[in-house]
Amino acid sequence: MSQHRELAVLFASDDVVVVDKPSGVATEPDRRGEPSLRDDLAEWLRGRGSRGTPHAVSRLDVPVTGAVTFAISERGKRAAAAAKEVGRLERRYLALVAGQPPDEVVCDVGIEGRPASSELRVGGRVEAGRNHYAVLHLAPRTGRTHQLRIHASAIGAPIVGDRRYGGPSSVADAKGRVLAAQRVMLHAAIVLLRLGLPTDPKGPIVSPAPADLLAMWALLGGTPEAFAPRLTTLGFDD
Repeated sequence: MSQHRELAVLFASDDVVVVDKPSGVATEPDRRGEPSLRDDLAEWLRGRGSRGTPHAVSRLDVPVTGAVTFAISERGKRAAAAAKEVGRLERRYLALVAGQPPDEVVCDVGIEGRPASSELRVGGRVEAGRNHYAVLHLAPRTGRTHQLRIHASAIGAPIVGDRRYGGPSSVADAKGRVLAAQRVMLHAAIVLLRLGLPTDPKGPIVSPAPADLLAMWALLGGTPEAFAPRLTTLGFDD
């Protein structure tokens, strides 16, 4: 079965489409020509009579899962660009991290000489033998490359599976059972689109925590409530 036929669309209008990206897929085509999420969406749109080229408003790293926003009309592209400039296109993330991060912190560590800021808040903690893990809710205030991965590491809580920034490649529970991380355990969970268009969604668009993230957390003795969106804690209105 071709990949585009399995596309998980979270929201669609005449102007934007929000797609649930799996791990291992690039948001946009790369130099190798591998199939990308944008290609899959273009195929999905053609199947519905639209021949426009989707424009990625947000992007996720290949090993990261979750909601990705594409503009599919010129009006959508203009509105999305304007909304990003004034902070009206927002995203919230979930991550499984190693360590003992503070309950709530704003990280302002710059990236490649440019200012960068993220809000990070603990959703749940577990202690497994000598190891500590937590679920973080993350809200980027800026949009630098690998920003959340860098900032999680900077506060002493690297993301599980993110070996580039010091994250462990596996987790172990109190009984010594080990589960390897097949990817960076970071997930784009919520998108809030306030583009000023009549086609805007009525509320936040939610991508549920994926099975691999839930399974790893459960092995450690954590409960699913740690992943529950807590919109008011990250700048949303209920």
